[in-house]
Amino acid sequence: DEGPGRVHNPLTEHQVFSKLQRNKFFEIQPSVVYFGGFVLDHVHEQVVHVVNTSSVTKRLHILQCDTPFFRVEVKKKGRVAPGMSEELRIQFTPNEWRYYYDTIRIHSDDDNLLIPLHAYPTVAPVKGPGITARITREQPQFFPPKVDLGWCQIAQTTTKEVPIVCDVPVDFEFSIKILQPHPDIVVEPHEGVVPGDGETCLTFHYTPSRMATAEMIFELSISQFGFTPVQCRVFGSTTASQLRDDTIKSITNDLKRTGKVGKDFNLQNYHKIPQVGTPKANLTVVHDESKGFKDKIDMLRATRKPGQPIEIRQAQPPQPEPDTFQDGYQIPANLRPRAATQIVLNQVKGKLSYQELKKQMEESGHQFFDEHT
Repeated sequence: DEGPGRVHNPLTEHQVFSKLQRNKFFEIQPSVVYFGGFVLDHVHEQVVHVVNTSSVTKRLHILQCDTPFFRVEVKKKGRVAPGMSEELRIQFTPNEWRYYYDTIRIHSDDDNLLIPLHAYPTVAPVKGPGITARITREQPQFFPPKVDLGWCQIAQTTTKEVPIVCDVPVDFEFSIKILQPHPDIVVEPHEGVVPGDGETCLTFHYTPSRMATAEMIFELSISQFGFTPVQCRVFGSTTASQLRDDTIKSITNDLKRTGKVGKDFNLQNYHKIPQVGTPKANLTVVHDESKGFKDKIDMLRATRKPGQPIEIRQAQPPQPEPDTFQDGYQIPANLRPRAATQIVLNQVKGKLSYQELKKQMEESGHQFFDEHT
């Protein structure tokens, strides 16, 4: 249709533009332009070079795009020498969230060339306004490449949620494909929709069945133009000491909650604090105590009456600190020995131990039969 201000270009009416990437004289680098991810009402720019690959100087004509969203800026050199190039600066300015398409047409002495232009929203677009001058497409970091499920007890289940984030007001469908399964790791759901300007979560369940590191690899796909599936590695671990560490941590939290210990108390590193005056086991103290004992005997021998025995009173050793009872559990005063820690782990709430049962029966006058004797 004809309209006011419309300029007719005979090259567009009588020429065919269908050749991609190269012809006999020129090569386009890159041959297709992608604006993957954009910001509304801001200019995004990419650069394309049309290189003269022939051995003679050639001229070319560049035609503007048809839509108002794409524009080509070029400083024409006139004739392009062999090995030289014409630089095209392609500017894209979107005004709504949708897919855009246009072409740049290049007329030359050989087959006419065509440069397709694609622009589309992505799950994680380029952050912030400004000019984008990168030709290569970078994979958006909308989902982590690694998911660490941490440490977990055997036969227990730990759960972790990892979001798929969408920063544009467009919904995207997603699906996952398990490449390397593991029986201890489960992920759900396997498909769904990421809402615009929102997020949806993948839930991972880890239930270790043996003491080893479990690993699963899956592939995440998004229904967006030109998307390359992303591989993600999921792993979790368990150890023999995990049950012991979790039990001690639970008891420590109970003691802190009841106010019986301070906030800096750690049952894992607990040991009895020696009282003031408690003798230390070193050679210097042992030598001094032996020398003092001999001096005391010599003094009593010199001052006693004939026939009177020598009496020496030794200081009584300090009594051991009694055990602590918390929520039906007996906690030894000193948890540094391995046997003391094992006593805590082997206790069953409300059930008497072997020694306690024997003691109660003896105190009540009942005869206790020990099958080991």
